[in-house]
Amino acid sequence: MIIVTINAIETETTGINITQALTHTPDTCSFALHDPDNVPSAGQEVYCYLDSTSGTKLFGGVITTAIQSKLAPHDISTSREYTYHVECEDFTRLLDSRLVSAAYTSQKSDAIISDIVTNFTDAAHGFTENNVEVSRTITRIVFNYVPVSQALSDMADLLEWDWYVDYDKDIHFFERETRPAPFDIDDDAVRNTIDNFRINPDYSQIRNRVFVRGGYFLSDEYTDSWVADGESRVWATGYAPHEPSSLKVDGVANTYAIDYLNLDDGTYEFFWNYSERYIRCSEFGATTPTPGVGDVIEFKYKYEVPVIVQVDNILSQTAIAAIEGGDGIYESIIRDETIDSLNLAHERGLAEVNQFGNVQISGSFTTYESGFAEGQFVNISVPGYESFAGKYQIRRVSIQPFGPNAEYYTVEFAVTLYELKDLLLSLVRDRSRIKLRADETVDIFKIITESITVTETSIDTYKYTHPVKWGPTAEQSRWNEFTWG
Repeated sequence: MIIVTINAIETETTGINITQALTHTPDTCSFALHDPDNVPSAGQEVYCYLDSTSGTKLFGGVITTAIQSKLAPHDISTSREYTYHVECEDFTRLLDSRLVSAAYTSQKSDAIISDIVTNFTDAAHGFTENNVEVSRTITRIVFNYVPVSQALSDMADLLEWDWYVDYDKDIHFFERETRPAPFDIDDDAVRNTIDNFRINPDYSQIRNRVFVRGGYFLSDEYTDSWVADGESRVWATGYAPHEPSSLKVDGVANTYAIDYLNLDDGTYEFFWNYSERYIRCSEFGATTPTPGVGDVIEFKYKYEVPVIVQVDNILSQTAIAAIEGGDGIYESIIRDETIDSLNLAHERGLAEVNQFGNVQISGSFTTYESGFAEGQFVNISVPGYESFAGKYQIRRVSIQPFGPNAEYYTVEFAVTLYELKDLLLSLVRDRSRIKLRADETVDIFKIITESITVTETSIDTYKYTHPVKWGPTAEQSRWNEFTWG
């Protein structure tokens, strides 16, 4: 029996359907509610328990929608009865109420996630990180105004780890687990314990050679040099200069600054320009004389090098070639301007080819036996499916009541952890990533609802007789009673 509470109040429901999705994919729950004393609304916390409120939690999250329908008409509006179709999502919804905008360098998973929880989640929601494991040091990772769940997924992809938030709002971040399922799927299980067993291989997501096109990193120091002709005062640089370290004319150091950002007022002898790629002499008076014929001008600087790497999964390519013929190579590209080093590009590409290098084999079965949960691993060895024998991970469990004291489970499994929804999201992310700049500022604009009280004051004007009377003649006008000046 499944018991449902809304804001800690136990309530009667029908048509309960709980879907426990693989790790970081949000779990969902839906049900119909007919309880005049407990009207549901979005944002309320919902828990589902097995047998009693002290039993196993099957779901924990918040209501996202509650659609009201009239159940029984009545002439008196207050006596009409209603039913509600309620949709819920796990606590990932609350986790994503804020966006993460931060860059982390040479840190491990526990430190990064602790900072994210502290600075990018609402403290009132009470998220914790008690089950965050310590990873290897991450060279650099950048989050550009992304939901917390995406930040955690990006980091998990980089490490080839996984994560989820449990029904007590605690974040789990871990190496992919090897929790066993309650029993393996063999010939005996197919005959006696499970129904509707099926397996489906999918080659559509294979990519075993990945090109990573990132942003840019700065080169080692480079020297441009020119031999003066006695007339030129502007010289084109070979690359767009960054972080110049010296500018010399015949071995004598000269002062220099960024053109247009600094005034040409005699303070500097030379100016350099990144976008137009040049250096020039100062034009202020006689500050910088034109270098003489044969003088050697040397300008040392760094320049941007595009991040482009190729990562291959040779085992996958060999295996696919044995099945299909040819070289077995399936190529794809990742575009992410936040990747600003070759090491980070290699890590990102390696995570991709390891994730997608093998055929995605998925399947499902139904059972009345409890104990299956997302993330568990199940061994499958069924006659007629010998080529698919191996270890699979459960990625979704749907739970529905069956009679008063039984539940019906639909279990989905796969050998890869990526789902179509995750694939589509990754494509969107690759197109939308921007590089986080150190000089960024946020212009904050808030819409505030407020009321203004306006008080009107009126002034009454009364007619009275003025001492000056006007008339057609000077005598009648009585101007003679006043002296002007």
